[in-house]
Amino acid sequence: MSGKLLKKSPWRTMWLQPRQTIKSIVQSNSRLHFGPLSLIYGIPFLLYIAQLFSLGDKLPILWILIGSVVLGPILGMAVLSLSALLITWTGSWIGAKFKYLDVRAAVSWAKITDSVNLLAWIVLIGIFGRELFSQAFATEMPNNYQMGMLAIATLFQIALSIWSFILLLKGVSVVQGFSLWKSLLNLILAAGCLMVGGWILGIILWLI
Repeated sequence: MSGKLLKKSPWRTMWLQPRQTIKSIVQSNSRLHFGPLSLIYGIPFLLYIAQLFSLGDKLPILWILIGSVVLGPILGMAVLSLSALLITWTGSWIGAKFKYLDVRAAVSWAKITDSVNLLAWIVLIGIFGRELFSQAFATEMPNNYQMGMLAIATLFQIALSIWSFILLLKGVSVVQGFSLWKSLLNLILAAGCLMVGGWILGIILWLI
């Protein structure tokens, strides 16, 4: 079954057959398409950061787009690698014995949903332009058409995020050989460590 799936494109099979797809990938090449997956994760992530900090009020939209395309793959690789490292580390607390690269493959391929999320960003940028990254965008009410498109895009992105988490849960379950519940515990432990680390970092920065 695994060999047959690998002959098909994992870009298609991962959506509905994540267990078999991840199993095929880690058995053949855990590094498969890590670069492209980092790119399609990193670009939307940087676009979100640009929107969060209203960079459109300070920078031309062309700079925001170029910066996202250039820095996106680098940031994507860093975040995916660190996430996998954290999941591997916390997984060892509950008896998991899996390879880091296999975990990174599961984490990376769970972000396949960002290939569609990236298209949603392109549509939103086409509709709103630089305004999408301005502080006024959050306070000024767009027209009904724009509001409708924004609502649809937001719901679409939420659905993609949920499905991405499901793919991650099933992928981690495969590479660690545990049940979904134990995989969920692994992810909760990793998220908890991340929150504690962020809290400690915040206190340090506040004291400096």
